[in-house]
Amino acid sequence: MKRNVIVSTVAAAIVSAMMVTACGTTGSGAVVEKAAEGSQAASEAADAVASSVEAAEEAVSSAAEDIQASTDEDTLGDEFEKLKEELTYMGGLYISDPQNDLMMSIFRQDGEPYVIIEKLGHIYYGALITEDGKLDDGREYTKILIEDKEFGYHFKLEDEDADSFLVDEDGTVYPAKDVDESVALDMVKKTL
Repeated sequence: MKRNVIVSTVAAAIVSAMMVTACGTTGSGAVVEKAAEGSQAASEAADAVASSVEAAEEAVSSAAEDIQASTDEDTLGDEFEKLKEELTYMGGLYISDPQNDLMMSIFRQDGEPYVIIEKLGHIYYGALITEDGKLDDGREYTKILIEDKEFGYHFKLEDEDADSFLVDEDGTVYPAKDVDESVALDMVKKTL
């Protein structure tokens, strides 16, 4: 709306200036010719102004988006730092299978356990709700019930021969390795 008013005002001013100049010349043909030239110049000037206004609007919009993104990142960073102080990392496991990239981390916050599971880019997280489970081969593990899915884990214990493993939601068992705390905290960021 503002752009249209600016363009119209500039065009009217240029046409008026051309008409005044044309009136000072003799002969009606010259006046018509000068008016046509003025109209063409006004049109070109209006296009130039419209283009400049559009570029300015885009620059302002882009700057506003940058400011909002920066503010969001600062807020998210502050929120994460506060949350990080409240969390105690309990442990985590991951598998490295291209068809089933699966990672699980457990934290404690205010005495309550929470779990984050990432599978092929999808994040599941919430309160750690568990049940005891047993594999067909007799190995025991802990089932995790989260977002209508059932995963499972077993951390290798000092007094046993079984290694750590994860169980995905379709019941497939994968040998697993420990997740570093820094990687686990990166998982937390993804939940914010």
